[in-house]
Amino acid sequence: MSEIGMSTSCFYPLETEKSLEKCCVLGFKTVEMFMNAYSELDEPFISIYKRLVGEYSLRLVSIHTTASLADGYNYFSDYYRRFEESVEVFKKYIDLANILDSKYIVMHGMKKTMRASDEVYFERFAILTELAKKNGVSLLQENVVNYRSESPEYIERMRQYIGGDFGITLDIKQCRRAGRSPYEFIEKHHDIIRHIHISDYNDKHDCITPLNGDFDFEKLFVEMKKYSYEGDYIIELYKHSYSDDNEIRKAGNELDIILKGAE
Repeated sequence: MSEIGMSTSCFYPLETEKSLEKCCVLGFKTVEMFMNAYSELDEPFISIYKRLVGEYSLRLVSIHTTASLADGYNYFSDYYRRFEESVEVFKKYIDLANILDSKYIVMHGMKKTMRASDEVYFERFAILTELAKKNGVSLLQENVVNYRSESPEYIERMRQYIGGDFGITLDIKQCRRAGRSPYEFIEKHHDIIRHIHISDYNDKHDCITPLNGDFDFEKLFVEMKKYSYEGDYIIELYKHSYSDDNEIRKAGNELDIILKGAE
C-alpha cells in the first residue's frame, strides 16, 4: 500500500544523519535518504541509520546517490576505468540498501551536455541495473531537467534498451521545470514508475510544500491507483521551499487523508 513519506533532502545542507532524525521526529515512517558525502556510506554513519530505523520503526524505502551532479562524469563518460572505480562506490549503495532494507537506489544519470553517446549511457545504466538486481535492490532513473532523462521520449529509449528491469522515479517539480506534464510520463510509463517525488508549485515558485499551490494531488493519486501503483509518494523540497518544519508534517497528514480517499 502506498504511503506519504519525505526525503532528508528537505533539510539540506543539514548533515544526512541529522536530517534523517528530523524526519523521524516529525513522525514520518517512510523516508528517502539523500546521501551527500561518500563517507556517509560507511561506519560510523551506518550504525546511526540502523539505530534510527529501529528506534522509530522507520521504513527507509530509498537511497538517493550522493554525486547527483557528477553521476555522468563518474558512471557514464567515455573513460571506462573511471566507470569501473565508480562501480565499487555503487556497490556501497547496494550494501547500505540491503543493511537498511531499502528497496530502491535513485540516480539522476547523465546531463544533456555530456559528450558520451546514448549507447554508452544505456549500456552502463544496464550494468548498474543488473548489479543492483542481483543483490536484491532496484536502481531507478529519475526524470531531471537538463538531464537526458527529462522527457518521456528519452525514457522510452532507455526502457527499450534496458528491458524489463528498468524502472523510474517520477519527480513532479522536475516535470514542471522541463516544461512537461507528469501525466505525459504516466500515460507512457505508468508500468515502470516505482517511486514518486512530490511537491507543489504556483505562478511564482516551482517547488513549494504540497497543498500550498496549484497541483491537484487527488487527481494524481486517483490516476496512479487506476494503474495499480503501489509505490510511495515522497515529499521532496528544498530548505527555501517552506517556512517551518511542521508545514511539512501538516502537508503529510492532509495528503495521507487524500490518498486514503483515493484508494
